[in-house]
Amino acid sequence: MYSGRTAALIQAWNTTWFPETSPVRLAVCRIIVISAALVFFRHSLEEQLRLIELNENFIKPQAIMIALSHILTLGVVRSPEFFVGLYWVTMISGFTALIGFFTKTSALFFSLGNLIIIAHGASYGTRHHTEAAMAIFLLLLAFSPSGACLSIDSFLRRFRAGVKGPSSWGTHARLHNAYWPLLLTQILLSLTYLSAGLCKLHRGGLDWMNGYTLQSHLLQDAVRWEIPFGLWLAGQHELCILLSVGVILFECFFFVAIFFRKITPIILLAGVGFHIGLIMAMAAPFLTLVTLYVVFIDFDAILSFVKSRFTQFGLLRRPAVLTRF
Repeated sequence: MYSGRTAALIQAWNTTWFPETSPVRLAVCRIIVISAALVFFRHSLEEQLRLIELNENFIKPQAIMIALSHILTLGVVRSPEFFVGLYWVTMISGFTALIGFFTKTSALFFSLGNLIIIAHGASYGTRHHTEAAMAIFLLLLAFSPSGACLSIDSFLRRFRAGVKGPSSWGTHARLHNAYWPLLLTQILLSLTYLSAGLCKLHRGGLDWMNGYTLQSHLLQDAVRWEIPFGLWLAGQHELCILLSVGVILFECFFFVAIFFRKITPIILLAGVGFHIGLIMAMAAPFLTLVTLYVVFIDFDAILSFVKSRFTQFGLLRRPAVLTRF
């Protein structure tokens, strides 16, 4: 049906994006990211209502808000009642997506609710671009088998099929569509960092790494937020040169983590250190990006290793005991 070269390309595409994998890894990522979104990165309803009260109209309306305004009218979209309802629908769907009840539908409502809330906040002139990556990952959960295991949906499927007893990590049917959301998010993270690095080089060229630019940014944020460590660091020119070079190398070459898995842990640890440093010196929390690092982690391998150790030391006589869900 296809020529040899075309067939080889299709095979390479399918091998890269749709390998046969366990759904456990995607399910664990679903639980971790949604938990973080609900607990640590939950949007404030009070802030949304405050924006409506303080502004007579949008300042820089985002595309989502423009579309909603045409569908529901601007008065409805900017009404407190609309946002109270939207907020609680988003929170409830987030919880049901977390426990895996009607997982795809719940994830869709949760992701769309988050996108609308983010777009609303950005329509008044302030944008936090780091929120986008997590919102997109949440949307990917709605179009993937993120509830194939570790979910109420999977329990109900087993119950209807008459399967008795707890299942274990290793008994799930391997799927061909459980890896692509993880790989796509890895690429998205890489592009996020790469765009930040290239933007620095585009605006400042190699001079961005002369230390003075970083000193200026550190000084501005440290004075604004009253951060003693940031003020001290802003006075260390030689150290700022090293840090500037390190930032550019990290942001421009983060994508290497996708292709060279042996050094992925090193790059992720560097990323954690990078973001901790931003918080300590500049009060710049980009922790949504750090949370998404979980898409690089092979939870199947970790759980298999832990399970084998428990078995080796006689702590796991019946494998199902510690692997039920």
